[in-house]
Amino acid sequence: MTELYEDLPSFDEFSELTNKEHYAQLPKDWNIIIAYVVDAEATDNHRQVNSLGGGCITAVKNALKEERNGAQVPYVFNGTGATFAVPPCCYDLAVGALLSFRKLVQKNFKSDICIGSISVEQI
Repeated sequence: MTELYEDLPSFDEFSELTNKEHYAQLPKDWNIIIAYVVDAEATDNHRQVNSLGGGCITAVKNALKEERNGAQVPYVFNGTGATFAVPPCCYDLAVGALLSFRKLVQKNFKSDICIGSISVEQI
């Protein structure tokens, strides 16, 4: 499940960011999913790119909220998309949400989202 992430102790001090006690190794059966706006650097509409990148996160979080009782997965927003660490129980939901979001982006924004994944074991 997602307990690995949800059970990590939180911290309030920025200086604690590099403290190794706040980190845990991802299980080998988890996957890294990357989604980003194609040709984001070539556009002048950076607000749209940022919104679409954030939309990737919203799509995954909403899918998990609806289908997995609000399960949380770690993610990083990079402006043009996001990277997620996803346990096996959430993988199909996360990818499905991103694929649905991709169709919406293609239809309504004349842009595209690239989606890829790799298992932690392969890294």
